[in-house]
Amino acid sequence: MPSRLRHILPLLLCIAASLIAVTGLSARRQARGGISWEDLARKRKADYIFMEAMRINSAQDRPEDYFATIRRASSLDTSDVDMSAELGYYEWAISADSLMHANGITRLKKHFLSDPADFFWSSLYATAARRDYDMHEVVRVEGILDSLYPDRLELSLRYSEDLGMLGAAGDTAAFNRALQILQRIERGVGKEPWLVTRKVRLYSGVKDTVSIMNEIAELLADNPKSSTNNLIAGSIFAFFNLPDSARRYYDLACQLDSTNAEAVVTRAEYFRESGDSAAYDREVFNALKLGSLDPDTKIQMLTGYVRELYTDTTATQRQRINDLFGVLLSQHPHEAGIHAIFGSYLAMLQKFPEAAEQFRYATDLDPNQADVWRYYVSATAQAEDYTAMIEAASRASEFFPDEYWWYLMKALGYANTDRTPQAIETLDSVLATKKLDASERSYLLTTKGDLLYKENPGDTTVFANYDEALQLDPTNFMAMNNLSYFLAEAGQQLPRALVLAEKAMTSDPENPTFIDTYAWALFKNRKYEEAKEYIDRALSAYADDSNDDASAEVLEHAGDIYYMCGEPDKAKDFWKDALAIDPDNDLLARKVKTGAYLYK
Repeated sequence: MPSRLRHILPLLLCIAASLIAVTGLSARRQARGGISWEDLARKRKADYIFMEAMRINSAQDRPEDYFATIRRASSLDTSDVDMSAELGYYEWAISADSLMHANGITRLKKHFLSDPADFFWSSLYATAARRDYDMHEVVRVEGILDSLYPDRLELSLRYSEDLGMLGAAGDTAAFNRALQILQRIERGVGKEPWLVTRKVRLYSGVKDTVSIMNEIAELLADNPKSSTNNLIAGSIFAFFNLPDSARRYYDLACQLDSTNAEAVVTRAEYFRESGDSAAYDREVFNALKLGSLDPDTKIQMLTGYVRELYTDTTATQRQRINDLFGVLLSQHPHEAGIHAIFGSYLAMLQKFPEAAEQFRYATDLDPNQADVWRYYVSATAQAEDYTAMIEAASRASEFFPDEYWWYLMKALGYANTDRTPQAIETLDSVLATKKLDASERSYLLTTKGDLLYKENPGDTTVFANYDEALQLDPTNFMAMNNLSYFLAEAGQQLPRALVLAEKAMTSDPENPTFIDTYAWALFKNRKYEEAKEYIDRALSAYADDSNDDASAEVLEHAGDIYYMCGEPDKAKDFWKDALAIDPDNDLLARKVKTGAYLYK
């Protein structure tokens, strides 16, 4: 081989090797659009982690894991705007960190700029900008979306409304653009009432009364016999304080379609708001008697109307209301809502047996309304119809088995019909089988303690129920009060009884039951003068309460306390009053006969 070639050959081999290497690298880059194998591996890994994040997110119970996973995927492939947007949504919507919140909006904006036609993400970005109070950015995004999707009515209406907000703030160009959009929609759908209402709202923002009146005139000219069109006209004139015109169009709306519930209700509300109570009363009565008006509208009107009538105690008005319910129930005998409202009205009048009957009808017709069941059970309790109370509570528990209140009321029904063992059995069953929170369990234990002590006053082991109740709920002041009273009655732990009674009374200083207990605990602790002060306060509280009179027990306490304070004549008067309420009480009878305090 010539010497010259020997020197050239190694060089050629090196050049060839280099060309091969460069060519191979170039081929690898070009094979994936210029992406290196390392970058491609990261993208593949990011895709895998992203799919794992989506799987975690579908479980909906591991948000922290989802966030950590999606953040890792996005960090591996920073060029993927979809991953970035997913991360951005989490940062914006969920994170409380202000910097992260701002980063989230930036990521959503990046996705919008890269692909504004993606309706979902672009709309989400607009929402983020709205919540960030950047209305100019909101309308910019909505404007682009509106140009891409002009047939998406909900988008166009929202865009117009947002422009209108800027217009009301003085942006004339935004107002004009909002009006153009509504006019564009009107060319497609016609002079629709809902669209005219939006135009009126737009004009109202810039206080353009003339244009508003023109819109109403055009609406009425388009269809003068439309009840809805006349209703809108009436509402506009009412807004501008033109009562004669408002009344005229409201009347026309109701005359043209007596079944237009919105027109009937709106006209009645107009009378109420304008202070014309007589017209309001007449309007409601006439509307409710209409056979053409649907029951749901009548129930809507009744709910507000009957509430106002509670304060009208005249016999004439009450008779009118009874007659009205008679008409309604003859028209709609199977409408549970009407029976329930009538029951509420009767309960307000303290006609509890009649109210319970209406609630029973309502629950028979629609047993799935828990509130109506509560009213029904409460009405039977107020009527002292404990057999009906047990039955109502039992039926209610079949439909709402997890509510402890039904079982409590059932137990109280048993207790008031001299079936205390059944009452205690009911409470034990609930305590053993139902999932109860601390306050519910505490209340049931308090009631159980009351019933056990009533059944056997000498059994001081029942005090453990109150102790457990107070451990569960230290704010159960009824448990405090009752435990204090029974401790005092038993002559046990008298200092503790006094402390408990004082705590209970402090929680509700106007409660005569709590005041009486405190007075009795003072008496048992031989603090007679203080006891007299508080028993007087209890008697005064009972006198001020028209719904609750002092019991024989309270009056006997007063007699005992006054006797120990050196006022035997006054004490005897209290004992006589107590005996009149409880004539079978032998101890009271002996106190009255002897005129002296006697120990049990």
